[in-house]
Amino acid sequence: MWNYKLKKTYIILILLFWFWFVWAHNPRIARDQNNPIENPIVVQEPENSQAFYGELKWKSDFYKIVSDTGFLLYLSLTVPAISWSKQNYWMTVKDDLWNILTDINWTNLKRESFYEKFAWDLYYQWPEFQKNVWFWVYYVQIYSPDNLWKYVLAVWKLEIWPFSEIWNTLKVLPELKTYFFEKSLFTIFFNYIWLSLLFSFMIVGLLILIVYRAIKFFRAKI
Repeated sequence: MWNYKLKKTYIILILLFWFWFVWAHNPRIARDQNNPIENPIVVQEPENSQAFYGELKWKSDFYKIVSDTGFLLYLSLTVPAISWSKQNYWMTVKDDLWNILTDINWTNLKRESFYEKFAWDLYYQWPEFQKNVWFWVYYVQIYSPDNLWKYVLAVWKLEIWPFSEIWNTLKVLPELKTYFFEKSLFTIFFNYIWLSLLFSFMIVGLLILIVYRAIKFFRAKI
């Protein structure tokens, strides 16, 4: 027989798991693009959380951030922490008049290890940059002495995903695991994203089963 308290418990568990699942950066694959200053990657809605997975190929990468309202300009530069990760990266942020807002590089700022708890991946992270800005155009330049290797540029802080982004994350996760972190394809299933998704499916399936049996029980009483 359907138990109200049991139903309430299942719903709370589902909401808790999805709450933790959706608080993460929305991934964007940017490694196959050529991003000079003349043709930068345009960051849409910089007030929404995004992570651009890029790769330097003999030249700097440029990002253009445009907003028609004031917002918190938040940027974080990380690198996949695998055995041969390069650690000599720079991130320069300029406004539309080419005034330098910050210049972060490995020569004067210490990087730290950062464990991403949703996908279970380890990064090297440089100091974050954040500043309240007016509506304007801003440019971000990512580069290194040899302009090679992979990086991740995070825009904005953690924020709730729309459900369309959940599907996008599941699609790009194999490339993130195999290319950026050089792990086995099977590792896409061993992280909080897939575990929370599996748990949610199990709970939903259990709820459907309980409802089905409750319907059969009441029909038998009629």
